[in-house]
Amino acid sequence: SQDLSDGTSVVDRVKEVAKENVSQVLFAMSELNRLGVEMTEEDNSMVDTQSDSMWTYYSQFSNNAYENNGTSEESFKTYNRYNYSITKLFETLYGEGGEKEISVEDLLDYFENNYYSFKTISAPLVDTSTGEAIEESEANETKERLDDYVTQLNDGVSFDTVQALENVATGNTDGSTDSDGNPVVAQANVLDADTISSSISEDAVTQLASAEVNEAFAIETDTYYWVIQKCELDVSEGSEDFTNNRLNIMNALKGEEYDTWLTEQGNSLDMTVNNHAVNYYSPKKLKV
Repeated sequence: SQDLSDGTSVVDRVKEVAKENVSQVLFAMSELNRLGVEMTEEDNSMVDTQSDSMWTYYSQFSNNAYENNGTSEESFKTYNRYNYSITKLFETLYGEGGEKEISVEDLLDYFENNYYSFKTISAPLVDTSTGEAIEESEANETKERLDDYVTQLNDGVSFDTVQALENVATGNTDGSTDSDGNPVVAQANVLDADTISSSISEDAVTQLASAEVNEAFAIETDTYYWVIQKCELDVSEGSEDFTNNRLNIMNALKGEEYDTWLTEQGNSLDMTVNNHAVNYYSPKKLKV
């Protein structure tokens, strides 16, 4: 069998991680019971919706690996519902009124100093089907076209007007109007610096940090040319910008602390393991 760098066999490590995961879920469920917190219909509906998407994706790209190893879609959903208890406990403990509540002031301070609101237009500098660089002349035309959008935006032209110009230039008019034929208003992205850095570039974060609200600029990466316009971030407690990112902010502030505590508590459980079941589902027997 294959061994990891520390000498542990892969099979033993998989069993160890599985036991840790189960113990954490059991502890989380026990704590929620102690606190009198139950999964709501909204919780279950959200988990089931996510499970449906994940099941479709995994079935398509893993040749039905779950089903081939005896896991039905319903069992997959049940597992995800149990697993969600870990997130539910985190929200309960660190959320409003929780035993380890994070103050709104701390949440808003992190939000204001680590998140940005912005809109983007991007055009590929590579053939998206092959990954090969497009012709230099085509790349230059793309850059010139998007640089002109930056100029227009900084001259006060609306983002939606510029987006409409790009839709015409690329022939990409699908979804540019609603069912009544009205132009679709571009929604701002609200993301933290790390996500922007990994999805666009570190340079994008640097320029967003120094830009004024409504200021636009261009960013070139290996694969895309970007137009980015900074928008105003609503840092009020009741804002949609803040509410939609509240759990992510909580995770950024206390996620590591919670994970360490949860692992310790899970490992301390007096748990009887059904070794017959564990060995029956040995990693060696998995069909991949």
